[in-house]
Amino acid sequence: MGSKRLKAIAVRGTGGVAVADPQRLLDLCLNASREGLRPAMPGGGPPRRRPDQPEFMVRRRKCGFCATQCGNQLMMDVPGEVTPGTYNVEMMCYGFRSTSMRAHVETRALVHDYGLNGWEIAFGIIPWLQMCRQHGLIDTIDGHEIPVPDEEIFALNQIAAWPGELTTRLARMIALREGELGDALADGACYAGERLFGGRGAELLDRIYPRRVGETNHWNGHWGTGGDIYFPFWLVPVLQWCIDTRDPASDATHGYSTHLLSYVPEHGPHRGPVPMEAARAVCAKVYGEAGVCDPTLAYERPETKAIPAIWHHDRAMAMESLILCDYEHPRIFSMESDDYLADTALMAKLYSACTGVETCEEQLQRAGERIMNLLRAIDIRFHGRSRAVDWATAESLTLPAFTDGVVLDLEQFAPMLDTYYRLRGWNPANGWPTRERLRALDLDDVADTLAGEGRLG
Repeated sequence: MGSKRLKAIAVRGTGGVAVADPQRLLDLCLNASREGLRPAMPGGGPPRRRPDQPEFMVRRRKCGFCATQCGNQLMMDVPGEVTPGTYNVEMMCYGFRSTSMRAHVETRALVHDYGLNGWEIAFGIIPWLQMCRQHGLIDTIDGHEIPVPDEEIFALNQIAAWPGELTTRLARMIALREGELGDALADGACYAGERLFGGRGAELLDRIYPRRVGETNHWNGHWGTGGDIYFPFWLVPVLQWCIDTRDPASDATHGYSTHLLSYVPEHGPHRGPVPMEAARAVCAKVYGEAGVCDPTLAYERPETKAIPAIWHHDRAMAMESLILCDYEHPRIFSMESDDYLADTALMAKLYSACTGVETCEEQLQRAGERIMNLLRAIDIRFHGRSRAVDWATAESLTLPAFTDGVVLDLEQFAPMLDTYYRLRGWNPANGWPTRERLRALDLDDVADTLAGEGRLG
């Protein structure tokens, strides 16, 4: 598609979707938890005015037939600060650090209209350009001065706010590939780092992007994208980042970092509503390891981090295949049950109701594991993925965590990565799946292909 300069293909269907058991599906949806991501997530209700911005209308948004009106806000009829007209945007997940709410909403709307990756611009490109100015590589963009804070930037929460004139101009330059700067940034900050300023800004990318590729750090304690997560719990997403081919928090981490850690009794300075004894019982039932929620366990019990990293990775693969939302699935805890245990089998029940093909939670989890192993095999065969590549990711995450200042101890982290491989059925020496594990997943053909190329664990 890229060679044809084709942005996207939109298809609008006119037929309906046949549901095998509509009543069962309706019952599941109507009786599902309404908690959303966190124990006390506020509900929806009619449009209201923000207390801090009374001139703007806002309402909680929910998607389609979702049971929960989650934390995303829909901003309505916000007048542009630089461009004419008014804008309606959903304030989901990412945001621009702008000098005003009007500029923020306007930039989000323009980025959406241009079809750009707003996350990359807000959390990667803009902070990197500020760093580049701090290091004397650039001062202005099309006559607009780049704002910077007084202190050197090492985390996202340190960047300076941008005025609407600058963000809207930058978005247009990237969308239309205007000039050397716009053309380079259109390919993302990691590519631009090698092309712009004689490559002198490339090292600054290491504060934002693991291995200077892919997406910004997200929910792994580094840089600050996503939310606050504290040691030792950020070891779980660090493991996921080492293994994944992209940002794992976009599907695999939220169920752990945003959901589970909101309920556990102690997570850094945060205190969840579930007592430790009950939390340990839930973790023992779901993960087979009660210590998953224990804030005192770090490197000395590597399975307490490797097991949830694997469990949420596999469950996420099934969730993505079913086109479900990681703001809803999977839930581990619930304040609506006597033992605080959520219905972790809900995804399987939804699948059965919709398709008429009965399945269970264990079968769905196995399907997710098959997908993870297929992805790993593809990455090994075509892109040379190995333990060395995984380890390079860990080495790129050794700056102090932005939340607590703790530094990843690579010497102690190495056995944790070994534990992850062993629990996966992969060879710890090279990070490749073994024939035994692939056979157990009915992936003998994958094992034969990898063996033929000398890349079987």
